[in-house]
Amino acid sequence: MNKRIYIQYLLVLFVVFQSCINESSQWRGPNRDGIYPETGLLKIWPIEGPELAWSFDKLGKGFSSAAVSQKAVYINGVIDSIGNLFAFDLKGNLLWKKEYGKEWTKNFPGTRTTPLVYEGCIYILSGFGDLYCLKAENGEQIWTKNVLNEFNAENVTFGITENLVIDEDKIICVPGGKEKNIVALNRETGETIWVSKGVGEKSAYCSPLVITHNEKKFLITMTDSSLISVDAENGKLAWRYGDLIYRFPEHPNTPIYKDGNLFAIDGGKGGSVKLKLSNDGLNYDVAWKSNVIDQVFGSAILLEDKIVSYSKSKKQWSAIDWNSGAFLFSMDTISEGSVIYADEMFYCFTYTGEMALMKVSDNSMELVSSFKLDSKKKDHFVHPVIRDKKLYLRYHENLWVYNLSKK
Repeated sequence: MNKRIYIQYLLVLFVVFQSCINESSQWRGPNRDGIYPETGLLKIWPIEGPELAWSFDKLGKGFSSAAVSQKAVYINGVIDSIGNLFAFDLKGNLLWKKEYGKEWTKNFPGTRTTPLVYEGCIYILSGFGDLYCLKAENGEQIWTKNVLNEFNAENVTFGITENLVIDEDKIICVPGGKEKNIVALNRETGETIWVSKGVGEKSAYCSPLVITHNEKKFLITMTDSSLISVDAENGKLAWRYGDLIYRFPEHPNTPIYKDGNLFAIDGGKGGSVKLKLSNDGLNYDVAWKSNVIDQVFGSAILLEDKIVSYSKSKKQWSAIDWNSGAFLFSMDTISEGSVIYADEMFYCFTYTGEMALMKVSDNSMELVSSFKLDSKKKDHFVHPVIRDKKLYLRYHENLWVYNLSKK
C-alpha cells in the first residue's frame, strides 16, 4: 500500500469513526449529566420565545425526551395502548413510524424511556419491562426481552422507568428482582452477561450511570432504599449506601460523579448527599448531606464548584457549594422543573410548560427569558434536549423544536 492510498484509508476510517460517535444519543447528553457541549447559542430570547423550527402534535402520550443523532430525531409515544417510535429528519419531516409493543396506560399513561441510540440500534424499555432493540434505519425489531419476567422482578407503581445505559458490549438495566437486581445484557443479542445479586430492593425509576474511578468502571444507581455501586465488568457489589429517608420509594435523579465523589438526590425530606469514594472504589465516606436540593424528578447540574437544582421543600431554585454542601443563593421566579446546561446558560423546563433561560453567576441566579408552551396540560416531567443549536421540547403529545443559534 503506497503512502497516498494509506492516507486515504486513514481518512475513511476517521470519517466512519466520527459518524459512529455522532450517531449515539442518550439520556441527558453525552455524559448523562445534563451538560450539552454547544456554543454560539442565544443569550436572551424574544418574548414569544426562540424561532420555532418545526413541530409535531401526534406523538401520543409520553414522558420521554427526544433522542437526536447526526441524521435523525427519534421519539416515542403511546397511541391506543401501543408504543410507537417516530423518526424524523432534522428538518421535521416524518421518515417513518413503527409500533413496537404494548406500553403503559395506567397511572400517568405514556412512554417512560427516552430512546437510546447507539451504533445503528435504538433501545427502549417499556413501562411493562419489555426491552427492545430496534434498527435505527427503519425501527424493525432485532431482539426483545421482558426483564421483569426474565429476572423475577415485580413491577413498580408507575411502571418501570429507566433510561438505559451502554458500557462497551453491555446494555445495563435495573429490573429490581429480589434475587436478581441489576443485569447486563449483550446489546447485540440480548443474552445475559452478568447479574448482580439482589436483596429485595425494587427498581426506583432511576437512570443509572457508568463511572470510571481510578481506571476501574462502576455502575451507579438508586433502588427504592439504597444508592448502589457495582463492578461494571461483573456486577459484583462494591458498596451500598442505605441511609435514604424519602417517604416514597422513588429516586429518578441520575447521580453525578466528579473527581472521586458522588452526588445523589434522595428527594423530599431526604435531601441530597455527597459521598467520597475510596481509592479502589469499594468503600465511601459521607462528605456532607444537604436538605436544600431535594427535588424528585428534574435532576441537577454540577458546574465547577456549584450544584444547581430545585428545592422542593423551599419552593425555589437553589445553588449549593460542591465542596461543603452549604447553601449559596436562590431564586423563586419560576416553578419546579427539569434542568440542563449549555453555553453558559441554564435551561429550566417547568412541569407546567414554561421554558426558562437562567444565568448563574458567582453569587446569584437570575431569570433571563421565558416563554409558555401552547398547551393546557401539566405534569409532563420531560427533560429538554439541545443538539446542533436546536432546543427539543416534548410536552405530552407535542414536540417543539426551536432555533437557538445567534443570527
